[in-house]
Amino acid sequence: MYDYLMNFFLDSSLNDDNLEMFIGATLDAVKEEVNKLEDGQVFLCSTEVLESMFGKYKEINQGRQGVTGNVLGIPLLAGNSPMEEETIESMETCSVKKAMAWPNFTSVVPECQLSA
Repeated sequence: MYDYLMNFFLDSSLNDDNLEMFIGATLDAVKEEVNKLEDGQVFLCSTEVLESMFGKYKEINQGRQGVTGNVLGIPLLAGNSPMEEETIESMETCSVKKAMAWPNFTSVVPECQLSA
């Protein structure tokens, strides 16, 4: 799959530096995961989980317009839920003012980032 993706993007004519950087970073992430596989092991890939998460996000936010601060909850819809201690620590270390500023994209608040 990695080779297919790499050849596909190499054959395309991209004239956007930001897009090329994004594709490079994405291919690096795919290669990192591929390198974890044993010889002959197959990695199942599907967008169904991602589509389901966005569907659930849209269901939760039905009637609201655009992307809201609830977008921060999308990682909670996949995988293991964060441990209670991590959630408490994240909530206690982020002021309400900083948390309210995030959805408005008025500032970058690294200390308010939740780990997935």
